[in-house]
Amino acid sequence: MKRDPSALRQIGPLLNMGGVLAGCIVIAALVGHWADEKLGTEPVLLLVGSLFGIASGFYHFFKTVLRNSKKDNNRDHEDDADE
Repeated sequence: MKRDPSALRQIGPLLNMGGVLAGCIVIAALVGHWADEKLGTEPVLLLVGSLFGIASGFYHFFKTVLRNSKKDNNRDHEDDADE
């Protein structure tokens, strides 16, 4: 069975979105926790880091979704022009 490389290119960023979202949240929360331990401000910086990670993760999530929807729209217009 032959695989279509263009289909894999289309689905790749979508498969990556969950990992990027989770990674942003976890890394920012860990940095906040580490800073809390160093500065003795528990749990303030953990919460700030978590919120920053959530915002950053959703930013990347929506950026990927919008980029893929633009590509789909461009592809649809190219298909319409070919007909």
